[in-house]
Order: sequence, then C-alpha cells, then structure tokens
Amino acid sequence: MKKILTFIFAIVSIGVSFATYQSSESRLSPEYKEMNFQATLENNTVAMIWAPFSVPTEHSFVYWKVMRSQNTENPIYREDKSEYITYTAYPGFTWYTDKDPKKWTTRYRICAITKASDGYHRYCSKEVKKITITSTENTYKEEIKKDKPTTELTDAQKATLDTLAADFLKKLEEKFGTDASKKKGVLTKVVLQLNMLGKKQVKIKTMVSYLVSKLEVSIDPLEEIKNILKVE
Repeated sequence: MKKILTFIFAIVSIGVSFATYQSSESRLSPEYKEMNFQATLENNTVAMIWAPFSVPTEHSFVYWKVMRSQNTENPIYREDKSEYITYTAYPGFTWYTDKDPKKWTTRYRICAITKASDGYHRYCSKEVKKITITSTENTYKEEIKKDKPTTELTDAQKATLDTLAADFLKKLEEKFGTDASKKKGVLTKVVLQLNMLGKKQVKIKTMVSYLVSKLEVSIDPLEEIKNILKVE
C-alpha cells in the first residue's frame, strides 16, 4: 500500500506540467496546449482531470470551460455545435465529473479563457477524449453502496498514513514555497487520483479515505469562493 501511494505522489509532484505561453497567438483562433487532459468512463459518469494552467504574462484568467460535443471531433468554446457543460472562474480548477453524460459517442475537451489588452484569448487542450456509452442507466449510487468499506484502520496503519501525508506535504512546501495556487493544483490532482484509486480497489478504500482527509486539511475551503468574488 505504501509503495502504491508513494508512487502516485512521486508522479504528481515531478510530472505535473504547466501550460506555457507562446508568442505566436491569434486573437480569433484558439491556441492548443498540452494540458494532460484525461477522461474516463466510470459507472456511466465521465471523470475528467487535467494539469493546472499557467496564465500568460499580462493576461488575467477569466474562466475554465469544460466542453462536450457529439457533433464535431474538435470541440471549441463558441464554435460549431459544441457545448460547455460547466464553467468556473477559479484558476485552480483541475477536475470535473459529468454525472449525466449523453448516450453514444461524445468528445470532451477543456478550454481556458483569458483576457488581455487586445481582447479575449482561448487556450484549449490538444487532447480530445472520446467516450462511448451504450446505456445511460446510472449505477453510481449502487456501486458506492456496495463498495462501502466495513473495516476499521489499525493504529499502525493510521501512523503509516500520517507519515506519508506529512512527508508529501513537506515536499510540496519545499517545492512550491509560498505559491499557494501551485500547491493547491497539485493537492487537488492528488486527491482526485487517490479517490479514483479507492473506487477501483475497494479493499484499500478505507486507507485512501483516511489519507485524503489528512491532505484536504491543507486545502483552504474558502479559496475558490474568494477567487470567484475577486474584483480586478
């Protein structure tokens, strides 16, 4: 168990990549970025995750748009017949679950919108994920009930998980220092991956839940509200 969680922490801490700004940018056409956008089908819900976005110099972040389309292979915000299924003004937003996906083949993409002196800019993930659903019957609640853990953790297991969490948070602090947005981005991604691990491996779900509770203490629950209400 310790090896599995340590492996996840290592991948996320070292492998998190931030989108970079390129000077050749068209105001009318979107720019495509490597955002490590992933989308997977789980119990007729679509779980998405992507890397944090680095806002270009002299730009202000406006919002994220989660795109969904059954009409085009290249869904882009405000073009063709694509639709956005959610948006947020919080720049640290790095995951979303479509709990009511459409039947048959749907393509998903994430787009970041910024504003500069020359107007609005669009940055969309190079990755477009195709999901095919043949039945829209949602078994999510049934699976959660069936997978509910029935065992309690021992004191030794809690001590091991406490050490793992403390070591990870210490490394995160050493890597990013006072950069709260980057720390929040990595933490959010790790929590999502741990929750997905807990769903796939029911036997360790109790351990995962305990570890997540230790990590989430470091995430400011008011940060997203503060960013939404920020006046620039």
